[in-house]
Amino acid sequence: MKSKKSETSPIQSLSSELEALEKAFQLTLRIYTQRLGADFDHIRHSVESLEKGKKIAKDRIHDVRDMLMLIRNLEIKPSKGRRRDLKRTESLLDDLGRFVSDWEATSPKPRHPELED
Repeated sequence: MKSKKSETSPIQSLSSELEALEKAFQLTLRIYTQRLGADFDHIRHSVESLEKGKKIAKDRIHDVRDMLMLIRNLEIKPSKGRRRDLKRTESLLDDLGRFVSDWEATSPKPRHPELED
């Protein structure tokens, strides 16, 4: 006859594994959220820095319009908590990030005359 302890051991193991998995999942979500939050912040900062400039180039104005259209056309349903909405949001951030990267690549670097010979 098997003891009660050996019968519950797999159940306890499964329960503790599920708990560990849930903790790993929560950590993954937290880090994912932080990463996307940093992307949002970077893009927002880049867009806001356009306002501080004296004159905005026409190509950047077109980019801003395109970015607005992308954001406005994003269809997500946060209340459903679907993975596809996370993918769509991440994909949108990638697209917006490409605009910002292009701006950073083409913007003139500040000159430091005191460093020139």
